[in-house]
Amino acid sequence: MSETNIIEFTIIYNRHKKKLYNYLLKLVSDTMLAEDILQTVFLKFYQNLPGMKNKSGAELWLFRTARNEAFTHFRSRKVQNREVLPDDDDFDISDKALFESEMELKEVGELISEELEKMTYENREVFILKEYNGFSYSEIASILGMDEQSVKSRLFKVRRKIIDKISVKIR
Repeated sequence: MSETNIIEFTIIYNRHKKKLYNYLLKLVSDTMLAEDILQTVFLKFYQNLPGMKNKSGAELWLFRTARNEAFTHFRSRKVQNREVLPDDDDFDISDKALFESEMELKEVGELISEELEKMTYENREVFILKEYNGFSYSEIASILGMDEQSVKSRLFKVRRKIIDKISVKIR
């Protein structure tokens, strides 16, 4: 592998490792499995990097490969503790009002996570890719190998289901 490829790999790895890890963690709900899959994905990326023509599509390639690896392991592993890596731009909250609103948001986030765990793998991953990772409908369609309209439809149903379930619990 050339020095240029090693530099490209390092840049792409540093840019996407946390986002990819958090995606995998939300998908498989198992810290060890998420780490294993992450290593496998980046190893495959490293091996395929010299032959890649479109390096600008690396993020989609990584997420598609992560999805495929998670799907392979999904049904054969048990769920363990979750531990999400903090983003670099996280900050300490010292203002009490902000802290209380953050706690309320955290509670809602936990309710969403609970509902996601009850959903099918396919529904969970569409929601995670859109809401947690910020992918566009077309990017999600590319990652999942489905058409954009199906992504929109599935996401609408998942959102509706989550809203319905959470609104009952909050009341």
